[in-house]
Amino acid sequence: MAGLDQRQRSRDNIKRMDTPIGWSENVCPERRLVVLGRTGSGKSTTCNNILGRDEFKSDTCGQSVTNKCQRAICQRFGRNVEIIDTPGLFDTGMSNADITREVVKCIGMTAPGPHAFVMVVRIDRFTKEEQDTVEHFKNVFGKGMMKYLMILFTRKDDLDYCGKTIEKYLENVPQMLRDLLKSCGNRYIAFNNRASPEERNETVQRFLDMVDRIHSNNSGEVYTSDMYKEAEKVMLKREEQLRQEHEAEVNKEKRKIEEEYQTKMTAMEEAQTEKIAQLVQQLSIKEQQKEQQLEMEKLKLEIEKQRLHMESDLQKERQRLELEAERRKMLCEANPPNYRETAKKEVSNEEVMVMNLIKGVVKLVGPQLLVIALDKMGEHFASKLSIAPATNECDKAESSVDEEQVTDKTNRKEEAK
Repeated sequence: MAGLDQRQRSRDNIKRMDTPIGWSENVCPERRLVVLGRTGSGKSTTCNNILGRDEFKSDTCGQSVTNKCQRAICQRFGRNVEIIDTPGLFDTGMSNADITREVVKCIGMTAPGPHAFVMVVRIDRFTKEEQDTVEHFKNVFGKGMMKYLMILFTRKDDLDYCGKTIEKYLENVPQMLRDLLKSCGNRYIAFNNRASPEERNETVQRFLDMVDRIHSNNSGEVYTSDMYKEAEKVMLKREEQLRQEHEAEVNKEKRKIEEEYQTKMTAMEEAQTEKIAQLVQQLSIKEQQKEQQLEMEKLKLEIEKQRLHMESDLQKERQRLELEAERRKMLCEANPPNYRETAKKEVSNEEVMVMNLIKGVVKLVGPQLLVIALDKMGEHFASKLSIAPATNECDKAESSVDEEQVTDKTNRKEEAK
């Protein structure tokens, strides 16, 4: 009996965890999440666990599987969750144009703004590169994002193996990680992506509960900035275009249905008129042959009977066709498409929407991105050149490389201007 009570309490706890903070059980709120992090941090695997399915490709070798933002949606524990899995934008050697495009896509797909930014960090790796990644995104999205940022640690199974809790682990982490946690309100959670389905689900529930708290702590407002406001204008404009296109298609379909109805009714009326005409012709022949009056009276009665019968059939068919036409018209108008979802898919698929977003947003985000990308690439080249001492032949090769790098960097600065 005690076991039954314990299981019931467990189910009640799960149900409470499944109900987002500040929302009734009858409401299914939307949660837009931007997942950040370096290549190899476990972003894609973590996103798959949040989604409850394998949606994003992941690579255990620490190599970037894709250099494009990926989007997926699901309904999990009472929320409509939308995840944007960003590539390792600032550690994969992407070009300035590629970085700008992917950031703009991320902004467009999460407009009017995300409910939370999730920085994914491996338990066993928090270096200056991770810290720089946070700074890069702060420069792009704005310092205000820190109010919406949470740290998600992966590889919790390493802690479990050592018998440590995440709280115990954080007591001895580098100062720069402590500073990062402090700057985002000490919001963190640890994921074991290799745990049992039950444990993973419980972790996802606690994670979404934390997202709800971030939303609640920010007065129920999503994160926004000038870039997001500009992107929202573009998205709303596209929604209106899609709505007008859909209405035009609906009206076209209605006209088609009406034309089909009129064609069918005309064909039926002509067929019945032809049948009556044939009977009248038979009567005329009988009269000319001066046959018996009784036979003529029978034929007249038959004509009248046929006429009444055909009128009744015609009326029934008219009513049936009218109902069918109205039903088809109602189907055209019912369940209109989700115009925002369509616009987001266009952004994700890099259709014309991306160009519209870039025109509107890049003037706000472009210069910062170009400066960041140039600095990042400069550091990347510097680290490559300082790996080994040079011999005479290598000196010549490095000299050639230096000249190419100077030329390349000069070109990129001109591009940034």
